Parts: sequence; C-alpha cells; structure tokens
Amino acid sequence: MEDLLSDDSYLTGRRRYPRSVTTEQAIDMARHFQGEIDRGTRARDEVAKRQGIEIACRRGCYGCCSEMILVREPEALAVVEWLQRSENAEVLAQFVDAYPRWRAAVGDAPDRLVALLHGGDNAAYAAAHIAQWRTRVLCAFNRDGACTIYPARPIVCRNAHAVDTSDRCYPDRTDGRPATRLEFKPVEDFVQLSRRVLQAAHHALRFRARQEALCDAVWRLLGNAPVTAPAPPTP
Repeated sequence: MEDLLSDDSYLTGRRRYPRSVTTEQAIDMARHFQGEIDRGTRARDEVAKRQGIEIACRRGCYGCCSEMILVREPEALAVVEWLQRSENAEVLAQFVDAYPRWRAAVGDAPDRLVALLHGGDNAAYAAAHIAQWRTRVLCAFNRDGACTIYPARPIVCRNAHAVDTSDRCYPDRTDGRPATRLEFKPVEDFVQLSRRVLQAAHHALRFRARQEALCDAVWRLLGNAPVTAPAPPTP
C-alpha cells in the first residue's frame, strides 16, 4: 500500500503502476480499510454516547440505500468473493434475480453519474446524485429494507450515519435540510486515505478505468453480460 502511494500518478492513472496487484491483494486491502473504518465508527459511536448524542442508524432504516454507490475495483472484488462463498448462495441468487430490474429502473443514471464524477464538475455530480436518490430505486442488494451484503458492504456505506433522527435521510424531504452528521476527524482522515490507496489499486488492476456503480461492477465481475438501459420510446 505504501508503494501504491509513492507516486500520485498511480492514483490519478497518469502512469501505470509498474508492479502487479493480484485480486487477493486488492481484496485484502479493501477488507483492511473496511475493518479499520468499522473500528473508527465504533469509537465515534462511543464518543457520541458520552456526549448524549444518539446515532440514529439502525436495521430497518434504509434511506441511504436509494443512493447510487460508485465503487473502485478492490471493493467490488471483495463483494464478489463474499457472494461466491457457499453460505451466501441465496444472497447471490437474489442479486442475480434483482439486478436486471434494478438496471431497468435506474436507466442511464450510473453512466451519467460516472461521467460527471470523472468530468470534475462536483456541483453537477452532486445535483445528479440527489436527483437519482429521489427516484427511490433501492440498491439491488437491499431486500425487504435490509442490506443483504452487510458484512461486505463498501466503505461509503459503513461511514454513513445520521445524528438524532433519520427523518431527513429519505428523499421525500425536499426542504434542503440534510441529515445531521457527527464530525469525527480520525474516521474522516482514514476514509480519505482508503480512497487514495484503493484508487491507486483500482488503476493497477484496470488502468485508467472509471469507477462503476456497485451493482454494475459486481454483475460484470460475476461474468454476466452487460444489461443496458432500455431505449427511450419512439416519439
């Protein structure tokens, strides 16, 4: 991981990483950061508790599961490895069944969001991200309001939290007031570090490839043919 961070051009994709990164190493990196961030969020919860602040996130609350999650290759590989374990066969089957419906429902949103993210227009990306969230299309890994890949979920899902109430986590709220989050610098700093390492590893695995929507990346890595958005109706 230190070697991947030794040159910013590995991070940006301006230069190809000269050594190989195996699938196993990429998964190990993803899980290392996921585990450390879990430790950090538990510490954050303890700090909040001592200050009389309630973390509102709990099973059954899935407001953020309508957000389009973009991931790098190491985290997508970690999800696939977890899905392919024999004990998770039912979850894998549920995803294979749910994915085509999810893809039809989101249309070209994954492609548009990826293009905006890599185009550098942060304001346009944020607006498109919120607009997609408000369509309320749940992630293909959500079943009956619960995350079916919870142990293998990406970092962005592990760090999501709301303070006091989750009422403002749902896209029906259009008053412009976002959910209140607790600032906890150790976690935020570690999330930034994880993004740098996993981005460099992403380019080492797939040079200059863009991030993908989580469900699209997992579907591809499972060896399935792409499922495209339906064509718009003829006027």
